[in-house]
Amino acid sequence: MGERGAISAPGQPTAKDLLDLYNFRLIRPNTKVYGIIGKPVRHSKSPLLFNAAFKAVGLNAVYLHFLVDDVEEFFNTYSCIDFASGCSCTIPHKEVALKSMDEIDPTAKKIGAINNIVRRPDGTSIAFNTDYIGAISAIEDGLREINGVIPAGASPSSGKLFVVLGAGGAGKSLAYGAAQKGARVVVANRTFGNALAMRFTAYIFQLSK
Repeated sequence: MGERGAISAPGQPTAKDLLDLYNFRLIRPNTKVYGIIGKPVRHSKSPLLFNAAFKAVGLNAVYLHFLVDDVEEFFNTYSCIDFASGCSCTIPHKEVALKSMDEIDPTAKKIGAINNIVRRPDGTSIAFNTDYIGAISAIEDGLREINGVIPAGASPSSGKLFVVLGAGGAGKSLAYGAAQKGARVVVANRTFGNALAMRFTAYIFQLSK
């Protein structure tokens, strides 16, 4: 039993987090478990967003931080549909997690990185990439504010120069999204080979290490 005033072990949620963030009093044996996998992962605000939404709509679910070293081992271990029913995927697993999926959405496969995983009722998994949608939408909203009215059907990103620093999962997603909108894309990465592997980019250069 814990002692009043004692500090919990590193990584353990506080009583306040259990009650206010994870809605501990609402968790039941049949509560669906979702979460975000990554390393590090505690910085993610996703549980704050999703748990508030679950509570607001009365969904019997909880969304957790999952500190994961080995993605393949994680999905082999937690194969029950009621546990890890769906996950968000963040650094450094956006690319390596592809190998653990039963099916990959065509766009995610083209990008070479994922950020959302859904486990179907039969237990199989399918992965998606929505990073590029969120990133490009936010950038285009900003461009519209700066440039004013854009002709109907036109993209405010078209013809613009996008400089993407890094060729990891997030960088690949942003480069893909910008290219789809007709932007000129430059990828700068410390490893030239990784940047070169991004087929949808027009310009590539290597950053000094």
